Amino acid sequence: MRRYLLSLTAFYLLLTPSAAFAAEIGLGVTKDTFDLEILPGDSYEGNLTVFNRSKEVPLPVHIQLSLWNLKEDSEDIEFVKAEPALNAAKWFVFKEGKDFILDVARSRRVDFVIDPPKDVAPGAHFVMMRLQAVLPEHYFAEQGPRLIPEVGVLFFIKISPFTLEGEQGLYAAQILSFETQGGSPLPLLGTLIPQARASVFEDMVKSFAAKIRNTGLYHFKASGYVEMKNIFGITVARADIPARYLLPNRNRAFAIPVIKEGESFWKSISYIGPYKARMVLNIPGAAAPLTMEERFWVFPWKMLGGVLFAVIVLFLLRNRIWGAGKAL
Repeated sequence: MRRYLLSLTAFYLLLTPSAAFAAEIGLGVTKDTFDLEILPGDSYEGNLTVFNRSKEVPLPVHIQLSLWNLKEDSEDIEFVKAEPALNAAKWFVFKEGKDFILDVARSRRVDFVIDPPKDVAPGAHFVMMRLQAVLPEHYFAEQGPRLIPEVGVLFFIKISPFTLEGEQGLYAAQILSFETQGGSPLPLLGTLIPQARASVFEDMVKSFAAKIRNTGLYHFKASGYVEMKNIFGITVARADIPARYLLPNRNRAFAIPVIKEGESFWKSISYIGPYKARMVLNIPGAAAPLTMEERFWVFPWKMLGGVLFAVIVLFLLRNRIWGAGKAL
């Protein structure tokens, strides 16, 4: 299978003209994501509006459909090919064709129908509708390498079974890892405190890194939370997992901040002690969520050392301070 790797971020940067040129030529759409559920034998009728951002140049527009997926263990998109029976790009029918001209600063509604084969098996399919400006060569004469103004619309298509029975097993996932992120670990103290079962940190852990694999048949959006509890079982911080798509047979990494930066001096000192962090991931239709825990210690030795030093100094100078106070 031939694959074309393209970064999600770089996609719009590479396929959009330079800043000066983009001010004159560009496309826009009213919707950039469709998340659909279609029963075998049914179809979906939809539309979106594309508009010409240029105030000077009419744009001939061509619509291209491409299958896509996330590259394994990456946030990058790759364009892929599939057998004709599984090629969801061929399910699209456009009522007025794939080519049209957008006048200056005008818009056009694009109506389409997604008509899967009646015998298609349940599963997830991913298509990108790529709206490309087809420009004459003279527009690129002074722009260096040819860059095609393009905007992409992502389609997440779920083909469902006729009944809901057994659909629960079509959603599944696994938390591959859940661990502290950043911080200042103190390995020596970690070996002296075996209960830590992880690093001992000089300051409070403010974020976590997780990796999740979708082991089911369908895509779904990540849903759940991370919470931290202290030695008394009191929740000191909680944050939602970012609502990002989990695609079948793909790993996805998450950075989950739970505490804002800029804690006060005294609050930072109060964080001393053991902590337990727990990640909870909801699975559609599942009786119980997935969970994973991470334990760590917080020991702000620099702050505590400073406070202890100040106390010792005050104790040694107590007579002088008392005498000076009496003299005043």
